[in-house]
Amino acid sequence: MESVYIWYLTDNDTGLEISNRIKNIGLNVKLINTKTLKGVLEKEIIAESCINILIFDFENLDFSEILSIIRNDQRLQNYQKFIILNKTKIKEALNTTVSYMHMEFLSRPLNKREFILLLEKSVIVERYREVMKYISKEAEARIGTYENLMDINRRELFVTDEEKEDFKNILNYEKNLLKKQNDLNSAIKEYTLLRQKEIFHNKNRIKAEELLGELRRQELLDANMVIKAQENVIDFSSNKLIEANQIINAKDTVEEMGRQEAVKLHKEINKLLNQNEKQTAEITDLRKKLAASKADKSN
Repeated sequence: MESVYIWYLTDNDTGLEISNRIKNIGLNVKLINTKTLKGVLEKEIIAESCINILIFDFENLDFSEILSIIRNDQRLQNYQKFIILNKTKIKEALNTTVSYMHMEFLSRPLNKREFILLLEKSVIVERYREVMKYISKEAEARIGTYENLMDINRRELFVTDEEKEDFKNILNYEKNLLKKQNDLNSAIKEYTLLRQKEIFHNKNRIKAEELLGELRRQELLDANMVIKAQENVIDFSSNKLIEANQIINAKDTVEEMGRQEAVKLHKEINKLLNQNEKQTAEITDLRKKLAASKADKSN
């Protein structure tokens, strides 16, 4: 049994995104995008010879309807099922399905990375369980052979040394087969432990990456604040420069106005002086004429 099928049933865009991420890790995903479950799974062929894991991710479907579909379809009873619900519905679901096996409840919103790791681990566990079933069936099928061989040994019905040798070879073969099965079991356990450690390390790495991402985000926020502060300083300096230029321009204007007024005033003064000199000359002439007239009259 090598084929693994992930049945992802959803009615929302987040479910579509998660199903695509599951495909990216190399698992076979059968996506069913539907608004209702009635009659949907009945039309699907679920191969019993494969490992099947079902994920129910519905935002607009009541949990009781999902549970009813699962209970009524006998094909789904022994398969691992993940039910994604809102946090408020988790407790209700646990109380409803206390004795119901092979169901895991996950709260929305999902941590996508952790869910992918959980799904990988579940696939490994399901593979391990199927291998153990196979080994158990093989051991059970050989119990009769062991009993017959031991019965023959107790009765010592071997006629020739060849038969005894064949019996020993059969026993050795069975012992080697049992040893190989035990070795396989140990290897699977070691692989599972290693995989669990890897998942644990990956989870820690994901948390570290998330912390690093948060630190980087904070650094970006701090850098933006510094940039804004620098921009404010630059704007303030620019405003001060503009104000200084305005003051200088105003001073230059005042000085220019002062020069113009001084020139105008100087012109006015010169004009008045000229007028005064002219008037003085006229008065002097009048005095001379008046003195001459007086002199003429006295003669």
